[in-house]
Amino acid sequence: MGIPQRVPLTPEQLKAHKKSIALCHGAACMVELERVFGTRESNALERMIDGKDARLNEDGEARWSRKYDRYLKGSVPKDITVMRAERVAIAMGRPTHLRHWRDNTLWALLAEPGPSLGQVRSLMAGLPPVVRKEIYFLAEYDPRGRLLRQPFSRNGAIRLRDLWSLDAFVGLLALAREGEILEDDPQQALSARCLFEMLPRVLLDNPPLRAEWHTLYQILETVLWRRAYHGGAIVNAFTLQDAEFGLQAVAEDRNARLPWTAGRLSACEE
Repeated sequence: MGIPQRVPLTPEQLKAHKKSIALCHGAACMVELERVFGTRESNALERMIDGKDARLNEDGEARWSRKYDRYLKGSVPKDITVMRAERVAIAMGRPTHLRHWRDNTLWALLAEPGPSLGQVRSLMAGLPPVVRKEIYFLAEYDPRGRLLRQPFSRNGAIRLRDLWSLDAFVGLLALAREGEILEDDPQQALSARCLFEMLPRVLLDNPPLRAEWHTLYQILETVLWRRAYHGGAIVNAFTLQDAEFGLQAVAEDRNARLPWTAGRLSACEE
């Protein structure tokens, strides 16, 4: 069963959640294209990336595919578009991270209902070493050749939080989803708290995620911060107003200590 939502989501809400992820996903790709090519105007991008000009209809009027406009409605680039964008960007001397934003593990972990336990663990195994070392014993393997897992600990979660990177954010999101599936309240709740604390810095450091950040907050709230724990316990909610406060505070002072901090490393924890 896992750790349930406080209020079960209706089919309509689940459909809206999926649409919201697509919206953030497509917008992130568009922001990256704009960073590299200096525009988000679909016709201009089609000329620059695809090398195409408008087709004329029988009345001599220009007709464009408007394919790039669709990214702002939840579509994402196909492989051929990514490859073309990469080739043109390199020729311009401004390499693009479009593939990174299209294929980021973040999007799969935001699904609701979430991915299976096997899928979550497979996504974990693909994270960068700096993140995996807080989840696995990197030099130890089980009889099947798989890395051995470290026990989840508060200090491990805090060390991931203190990386303040998108990769660490994704790692903690994976731990939260694993905890949700396993009904491990402490793992899910602490990971979720650290994620809320990280959110302002992750948004500030990753402009593609800021494009639709209110929508992204709502997605994360659904996935992380609306859970009912064992015995019906409810951990204090993290609201949009809290997120806005945190974003403003961290924008003014990168080292701002937010009221909902998970704290510092514990010297007594083994």
